[in-house]
Amino acid sequence: MVFIFPVYKAGIFLKGHNFPDIGKAPMGLLYTNAKILLHAKKAGFSFENVLTIGRLSLFLYSSQLRRLAELYRIDCHEEHLHKQPYAENFIHIFLGAKQVTSIDYSRYENCSIVHDMNHPVDTALHEKYDAVIDGGSLEHVFNFPVALANCMNMVKKGGSLFVFSMANNHCGHGFYQVSPELFYSTFQKQNGYVIQSLLLEEHPFPGGELSRNNKMYCVADPTVVKQRVGIINKNPLMIYLHAVRKNIETIFEHFPIQSDYLSAYASVNVKSQTKSNKTIKAAKRLVKKMYYILPLFFQELIMDFHNRVIGYNARRKFLISNRMFFKRVKL
Repeated sequence: MVFIFPVYKAGIFLKGHNFPDIGKAPMGLLYTNAKILLHAKKAGFSFENVLTIGRLSLFLYSSQLRRLAELYRIDCHEEHLHKQPYAENFIHIFLGAKQVTSIDYSRYENCSIVHDMNHPVDTALHEKYDAVIDGGSLEHVFNFPVALANCMNMVKKGGSLFVFSMANNHCGHGFYQVSPELFYSTFQKQNGYVIQSLLLEEHPFPGGELSRNNKMYCVADPTVVKQRVGIINKNPLMIYLHAVRKNIETIFEHFPIQSDYLSAYASVNVKSQTKSNKTIKAAKRLVKKMYYILPLFFQELIMDFHNRVIGYNARRKFLISNRMFFKRVKL
């Protein structure tokens, strides 16, 4: 009992005061999620009318609630937020929401709207909400592009979409693990959106709600560094997106194309080549001809050496310690 009581007070006992099963914890707001939302509010983004994808739980310790209240000068007694396990009270009190609505597949958590996100939402819900918050539902929806388009369509012009989802080392948690490239390629001008922030959080356990000692990174846009931004790391990663709807455009009228392929396709139409490019290509053709003259045994030795060099270099480049792609940040 000495152990159980403080954990309950911390807010980890939720949904009938049971420990969440590993990998089966409900959607919810973590401390980092809460700070991202509060940063957005402080920056002037509206949370007057909020929609949550799924009914969100609140995974915050009492000490974290006190810290947030002090940091953002919010008059709140954290005990009031632990009387019910869901996040609506937090969204009302900390974010100033006047209305909080939830949409889910069924009423098993008493959501406001029942809808299967595999299918397009009613157009009556389009451009209705100042903020749409996904706290961990989208990776569980099979028809992910439709579910993401639903979220994007329901945001008002000038409003915000927050997606808190799974990235590396969460295989099996849901249907999908989300790549930063997906968000960078999706939230573009043609879809009416710009990315306000895109962060990665590395935590030691397979569930952010189980972890307190986390590391935060901002991640490079592949179009800026002009190459793929792969990720190799040991611990689970979560991805946090804040995107703003600048204009009302038809979502996915044209589907996103991964940035390096887009560049490759565009280069096919570029006829002019510099003299240096032509020289390099000629040298590569010569090396290839010499390679194929060699006996098969030596070809395989060379290929094996070549692959090892490329492999070691790629692994080093994609490590999360590579500051070219990933930079530690503090919220």
